[in-house]
Amino acid sequence: MNRFKSAAMAATGLFFLLTCFFHITSALAQDNPTVISLGKQTIAGGGIAKAKKRAIAAALDTAVSQAILAMLTPPEISSSLPLLANVLTGSAQDHLITYKVLGEMQKGKQYIVAVESTLNGQTLNALFSKYRTQETAKDLPRILIFMSEQVPGEILPRYWWGNNPLTFQSLAQRAFTKVLANKNYMAMDQPPSEQIRSLGIKFDFIHDADAALTVAAKLNADVIIMAKAMAQEASNVMGTEKAYKSTVALEAFQVDSGERLTSFTTDAIVKSDFSQTGIEDSLTQAGTLAAETLLSRLEAVWSGKASGPQTIETRIEGDDYLSSFIMLRKVLNTMSGIKDIQTRELSSDNAVVDIIYQGNGRKLADALMVQTFDSFNLSISDVTDRSLTIRFIPQNGAQPLETKDIEGAFISE
Repeated sequence: MNRFKSAAMAATGLFFLLTCFFHITSALAQDNPTVISLGKQTIAGGGIAKAKKRAIAAALDTAVSQAILAMLTPPEISSSLPLLANVLTGSAQDHLITYKVLGEMQKGKQYIVAVESTLNGQTLNALFSKYRTQETAKDLPRILIFMSEQVPGEILPRYWWGNNPLTFQSLAQRAFTKVLANKNYMAMDQPPSEQIRSLGIKFDFIHDADAALTVAAKLNADVIIMAKAMAQEASNVMGTEKAYKSTVALEAFQVDSGERLTSFTTDAIVKSDFSQTGIEDSLTQAGTLAAETLLSRLEAVWSGKASGPQTIETRIEGDDYLSSFIMLRKVLNTMSGIKDIQTRELSSDNAVVDIIYQGNGRKLADALMVQTFDSFNLSISDVTDRSLTIRFIPQNGAQPLETKDIEGAFISE
């Protein structure tokens, strides 16, 4: 009885020291953390033995929950309740290596145990990583891929969409999709060609980006990839080896605006004794390189979009800048990503305006560079993420603005 009483006192003391002890052990960053937790169960049908078993199970569940909590900062705990809910409804045995009962006691109709558990750090990290992946993916674009593929001996490329789709498994697209998945980007499943036809969407040619954007909008995609993968065999040989080159030419478009986000070409060259192996390996490498290049560009673009519109402080300069700016503003109002234009300062030779833009100042400068104007050109300078300067350069022989043009645009709200 004295031994039982002593154990009970120890268990009660552990109840108060549990939090402190747990933080000490978690701070050690052990691969397989050791956690002390308490469990209790009402003694009912089945007696003490059954209550003890259930109390131990409750203590093990608590240990797993505490281990997950130790992986989160206090601000993260509230937003991570879905993860904790999954832990509470799961099985502690999935994350348990071993345990031992440190103390036990009966208090009234309750049976209380103190349990030391050694948990599996690998499975806990896997659970945590899976949850983080799901949360991260919510902020990343849904990508629909239109990638054709052509190998030596084929007259036309093979593709899965459009008017005459062909059933095949694209090696370049498979490698491309694998890289996206490893970075938590969602590559959407290819819809059946019958579904595309049922939408009444016609592709005028294989790589018809406008038709692809229409399909993507119907499927709630955020970004489309329009790409061509092509493999070829070099004529030169070295011993029994030949060289095989594959190229992926790619364009990425934002679905809601139709804006082209990026375009580029990647090449991969491999050597092989066997034609089939060389072709397959080169397509796989080209697809991998294309995905890595895309992500390096898309992450920068999409991080700007995910953060919401930004205020770009824009200084307007130049002779007779006011009438030129009126025409520039008409163009700005038609550009993708421009949310608002707010005039801050006006003087005789310059103005300062805030352009509310879905992106940063550098991206806005790039977008302005491809615009054309009848009576002036733009000189863009002092470009930063949050500001830029625009100077108007009159074109030789430009006609003065007509009254109707000036009346059609407003410089202030």
